[in-house]
Amino acid sequence: MMRLLAFLLPLMALLASCSGSGNADKPVPRRHAYPRIHLYTNDYQNIGGVPSLEINRSAVISSDSVQPGGSRWLTLSYPDYNGAAYLTFLPTTPENFSAAVDNRLERIGLNAGGSSVENISFLSEGEEFHCELFTARGESVSPVQFLAYNNSHTLLGYGTFNFAPGVDLSKTDSVSPVVNAVRLDMIHLLKNLDK
Repeated sequence: MMRLLAFLLPLMALLASCSGSGNADKPVPRRHAYPRIHLYTNDYQNIGGVPSLEINRSAVISSDSVQPGGSRWLTLSYPDYNGAAYLTFLPTTPENFSAAVDNRLERIGLNAGGSSVENISFLSEGEEFHCELFTARGESVSPVQFLAYNNSHTLLGYGTFNFAPGVDLSKTDSVSPVVNAVRLDMIHLLKNLDK
């Protein structure tokens, strides 16, 4: 009898600790929580205009205007990313093209804020636009920027994605997925540029 009792008591204690009542169903808090960032799907729509652009359907067009002289200014808000992309397309002439490109390249360098910059060059699908995409790999308010121009050097495109003030750029685990997602959106936009 004593042996049976010695066996049953630990067994009953074990069963009681495994019951559904108590804290077994409650999550255990962790010391550090890492927020999960909702990334937009890669679903694009053509919004037309000059040039014709394909943007992520989840991005919100905050403004799209054509200025006197033919300049196009477009702002795409990314609410879940706490940032916006500012796109400009300027008519140029072969005579002032080099100065306009140099101005934009200087701006890209300043916006990178001393971070190392990865640069890729490619042609749009119709080979009408030469495109360069710049990605800052560090703490930069403007981590994704681009420069694009057509074959005749009469249209120059410049774009930058900026985080809103207050975003902690030092938290790379939070910022990197957003930078990579926006980078893919900008690559898609550039590859599909059309006159």
